[in-house]
Amino acid sequence: MIESDLKQVLIDQQEDIASIRNRWITRQVMPEFQRSLASSLIKGVMGVRRSGKSTLCLLASPPGTLAYVNF
Repeated sequence: MIESDLKQVLIDQQEDIASIRNRWITRQVMPEFQRSLASSLIKGVMGVRRSGKSTLCLLASPPGTLAYVNF
């Protein structure tokens, strides 16, 4: 993949995330999940396929603080 193509993919994904962020539903686990993020320990999010792991991480992080790439 050409470097300029990769940059455009990353820009497109950031724009997609920004455009749908306000339409996501807050999950019941969110308060507990956000409290756990206050610790400096490394976190891992595990679950079955298509259960919302990426969405949970994106919702819990303020815009611009998380690097997310979908290939």
